[in-house]
Amino acid sequence: MCDDDTVNESEANVSPEHLALQAQLTRRKFSQFSVGAVMASMLPTSASASALSVTEQDVEIVTPDGTCDAYFVHPSEGKHPAVLVWPDILALRPAFRTMGRRLAESGYSVLVINPYYRSAKSPVVELGASFQDQATRDKVLPYYRKLNEQTHMTDARAFVAWLD
Repeated sequence: MCDDDTVNESEANVSPEHLALQAQLTRRKFSQFSVGAVMASMLPTSASASALSVTEQDVEIVTPDGTCDAYFVHPSEGKHPAVLVWPDILALRPAFRTMGRRLAESGYSVLVINPYYRSAKSPVVELGASFQDQATRDKVLPYYRKLNEQTHMTDARAFVAWLD
Protein backbone atom coordinates (compact mmCIF):
# COMPACT_ATOMS: atom_id res chain seq x y z
CA MET A 1 0.00 0.00 0.00
CA CYS A 2 1.07 3.53 -0.64
CA ASP A 3 1.26 5.57 2.51
CA ASP A 4 3.27 8.58 3.60
CA ASP A 5 6.23 6.41 4.62
CA THR A 6 6.36 4.73 1.21
CA VAL A 7 6.19 8.08 -0.60
CA ASN A 8 8.95 9.50 1.60
CA GLU A 9 11.15 6.41 1.03
CA SER A 10 10.64 6.65 -2.74
CA GLU A 11 11.51 10.33 -2.83
CA ALA A 12 14.64 9.70 -0.74
CA ASN A 13 15.88 7.21 -3.35
CA VAL A 14 15.33 9.48 -6.35
CA SER A 15 18.07 11.83 -7.50
CA PRO A 16 17.43 15.59 -7.50
CA GLU A 17 18.04 15.62 -11.28
CA HIS A 18 15.30 13.07 -11.82
CA LEU A 19 12.88 15.04 -9.64
CA ALA A 20 13.67 18.19 -11.64
CA LEU A 21 12.99 16.39 -14.92
CA GLN A 22 9.81 14.90 -13.52
CA ALA A 23 8.57 18.36 -12.50
CA GLN A 24 9.14 19.64 -16.06
CA LEU A 25 7.14 16.83 -17.68
CA THR A 26 3.50 17.81 -17.49
CA ARG A 27 0.61 15.58 -18.54
CA ARG A 28 0.15 17.75 -21.62
CA LYS A 29 3.81 17.35 -22.63
CA PHE A 30 3.63 13.62 -21.99
CA SER A 31 0.47 13.36 -24.14
CA GLN A 32 2.11 15.29 -26.96
CA PHE A 33 5.14 13.02 -26.79
CA SER A 34 2.93 9.89 -26.73
CA VAL A 35 0.88 11.02 -29.72
CA GLY A 36 4.08 11.78 -31.64
CA ALA A 37 5.51 8.35 -30.84
CA VAL A 38 2.31 6.59 -31.88
CA MET A 39 2.13 8.55 -35.14
CA ALA A 40 5.77 7.77 -35.93
CA SER A 41 5.18 4.06 -35.34
CA MET A 42 2.29 4.08 -37.81
CA LEU A 43 4.35 5.50 -40.66
CA PRO A 44 5.25 3.05 -43.42
CA THR A 45 8.81 1.90 -43.69
CA SER A 46 10.89 4.25 -45.79
CA ALA A 47 12.43 3.29 -49.10
CA SER A 48 15.87 3.55 -47.57
CA ALA A 49 15.03 1.19 -44.69
CA SER A 50 16.68 -2.20 -44.78
CA ALA A 51 13.42 -4.08 -45.34
CA LEU A 52 13.85 -7.47 -46.97
CA SER A 53 12.15 -8.19 -50.28
CA VAL A 54 9.25 -10.56 -49.71
CA THR A 55 7.19 -13.11 -51.58
CA GLU A 56 3.49 -13.18 -50.82
CA GLN A 57 0.72 -15.51 -51.88
CA ASP A 58 -2.76 -16.70 -51.01
CA VAL A 59 -2.64 -20.34 -49.95
CA GLU A 60 -5.07 -23.09 -49.06
CA ILE A 61 -4.31 -25.36 -46.13
CA VAL A 62 -6.08 -28.68 -45.73
CA THR A 63 -7.28 -29.24 -42.17
CA PRO A 64 -9.39 -32.06 -40.67
CA ASP A 65 -12.40 -29.69 -40.87
CA GLY A 66 -11.93 -28.44 -44.44
CA THR A 67 -9.67 -26.16 -46.47
CA CYS A 68 -8.54 -22.92 -44.87
CA ASP A 69 -7.81 -19.92 -47.03
CA ALA A 70 -4.81 -17.98 -45.73
CA TYR A 71 -2.16 -15.43 -46.65
CA PHE A 72 1.50 -16.48 -46.60
CA VAL A 73 4.33 -13.97 -46.89
CA HIS A 74 8.04 -14.55 -46.34
CA PRO A 75 11.43 -13.08 -47.24
CA SER A 76 12.29 -13.97 -50.82
CA GLU A 77 15.50 -15.76 -49.90
CA GLY A 78 16.59 -18.10 -47.11
CA LYS A 79 14.87 -19.78 -44.19
CA HIS A 80 13.22 -17.68 -41.50
CA PRO A 81 11.36 -18.25 -38.23
CA ALA A 82 7.61 -18.63 -38.64
CA VAL A 83 4.85 -16.51 -37.18
CA LEU A 84 1.26 -17.74 -37.11
CA VAL A 85 -1.17 -14.80 -37.02
CA TRP A 86 -4.66 -15.50 -35.78
CA PRO A 87 -6.70 -12.40 -36.67
CA ASP A 88 -9.25 -10.75 -34.43
CA ILE A 89 -13.02 -11.27 -34.72
CA LEU A 90 -13.20 -9.59 -38.14
CA ALA A 91 -10.88 -12.26 -39.62
CA LEU A 92 -8.35 -12.08 -42.46
CA ARG A 93 -8.54 -8.68 -44.15
CA PRO A 94 -6.17 -6.10 -45.69
CA ALA A 95 -5.00 -4.76 -42.32
CA PHE A 96 -3.72 -8.20 -41.32
CA ARG A 97 -2.10 -8.70 -44.71
CA THR A 98 -0.20 -5.46 -44.10
CA MET A 99 0.86 -6.63 -40.63
CA GLY A 100 2.06 -9.91 -42.10
CA ARG A 101 4.00 -8.14 -44.85
CA ARG A 102 5.75 -5.87 -42.32
CA LEU A 103 6.74 -8.86 -40.21
CA ALA A 104 8.08 -10.62 -43.30
CA GLU A 105 10.09 -7.54 -44.26
CA SER A 106 11.67 -7.86 -40.81
CA GLY A 107 12.76 -11.45 -41.45
CA TYR A 108 9.84 -13.74 -40.59
CA SER A 109 7.75 -16.23 -42.55
CA VAL A 110 4.18 -15.23 -41.73
CA LEU A 111 0.97 -17.19 -42.12
CA VAL A 112 -2.23 -15.20 -41.56
CA ILE A 113 -5.23 -17.49 -41.44
CA ASN A 114 -8.97 -17.07 -41.92
CA PRO A 115 -10.41 -18.52 -38.71
CA TYR A 116 -13.91 -18.70 -40.26
CA TYR A 117 -12.93 -20.89 -43.22
CA ARG A 118 -15.54 -23.45 -42.17
CA SER A 119 -18.26 -20.87 -42.88
CA ALA A 120 -16.88 -18.26 -45.30
CA LYS A 121 -13.91 -17.38 -47.47
CA SER A 122 -11.98 -14.20 -46.73
CA PRO A 123 -12.56 -11.34 -46.70
CA VAL A 124 -15.47 -12.07 -44.40
CA VAL A 125 -16.26 -8.38 -43.87
CA GLU A 126 -16.15 -5.41 -46.20
CA LEU A 127 -13.14 -3.09 -46.26
CA GLY A 128 -13.37 -0.63 -43.36
CA ALA A 129 -15.96 -2.67 -41.46
CA SER A 130 -16.14 -2.17 -37.72
CA PHE A 131 -17.33 -4.49 -34.98
CA GLN A 132 -19.16 -1.46 -33.60
CA ASP A 133 -21.55 -1.75 -36.57
CA GLN A 134 -24.53 -3.99 -35.79
CA ALA A 135 -24.66 -5.47 -39.31
CA THR A 136 -21.00 -6.51 -39.05
CA ARG A 137 -21.59 -8.09 -35.63
CA ASP A 138 -24.63 -9.93 -36.98
CA LYS A 139 -22.51 -11.29 -39.81
CA VAL A 140 -19.45 -12.52 -37.86
CA LEU A 141 -20.89 -13.64 -34.53
CA PRO A 142 -22.49 -16.83 -35.96
CA TYR A 143 -19.09 -17.77 -37.42
CA TYR A 144 -17.35 -16.93 -34.16
CA ARG A 145 -19.78 -19.02 -32.11
CA LYS A 146 -18.89 -22.13 -34.12
CA LEU A 147 -15.30 -21.94 -32.81
CA ASN A 148 -14.07 -23.40 -29.54
CA GLU A 149 -10.94 -24.75 -27.92
CA GLN A 150 -11.15 -27.97 -29.95
CA THR A 151 -11.41 -26.19 -33.32
CA HIS A 152 -8.53 -23.90 -32.39
CA MET A 153 -6.28 -26.80 -31.40
CA THR A 154 -7.15 -28.79 -34.53
CA ASP A 155 -6.42 -25.75 -36.68
CA ALA A 156 -3.21 -24.86 -34.88
CA ARG A 157 -1.83 -28.36 -35.45
CA ALA A 158 -2.66 -28.20 -39.16
CA PHE A 159 -1.20 -24.70 -39.58
CA VAL A 160 2.03 -25.49 -37.75
CA ALA A 161 2.43 -28.70 -39.75
CA TRP A 162 1.94 -26.70 -42.96
CA LEU A 163 4.56 -24.17 -41.85
CA ASP A 164 7.02 -26.96 -41.01
